[in-house]
Amino acid sequence: MVQRFSALNPDLMDQTAAAHPISRIARPEEIANAIVWLLSDAASFAVGSPLVIDGGYITR
Repeated sequence: MVQRFSALNPDLMDQTAAAHPISRIARPEEIANAIVWLLSDAASFAVGSPLVIDGGYITR
């Protein structure tokens, strides 16, 4: 989905990446890693709180 959007709107993708403190868009495996963690026993005490995976965008 992001690849198709990027191909149609390369300038907008660059602007979107630049808006993030880490200056890039998340890779699919980065989102997947967070989901795997949430589904694991390591996250058993993470209840009722959001996990924001946005490359620091929310801090701007």
